[in-house]
Amino acid sequence: MRAIAKIDANQPEIVEAFRQLGCTVLHLHTVGSGCPDLLVGVNGFNVLVEVKTATGELTNDQKDFIAAWNGDDVNIVRTRDDAIEIVNHYRRLGKQPRIINRLAANLND
Repeated sequence: MRAIAKIDANQPEIVEAFRQLGCTVLHLHTVGSGCPDLLVGVNGFNVLVEVKTATGELTNDQKDFIAAWNGDDVNIVRTRDDAIEIVNHYRRLGKQPRIINRLAANLND
């Protein structure tokens, strides 16, 4: 039986920062196998976030997940300022169209 996944002490603060910036946040820390802690929706983008404390290091499972992941980069966030930097980065990229809206429009034709 798998142990209950623990969160880093700063994760609630990081989640709060993302939400205050208008992001949606899905907790993934219970998935295991090195999966990042959070999926953050920002400006039409889905962003994987691994939360670490100031001195926290990636586990071998996390390193393996990041190496094998074929999607966008996994962002390591240690502070509220890191979260703000990520949100600002995706806002500068511009709004990404949401595929579900395009699919729904096609279904209504």
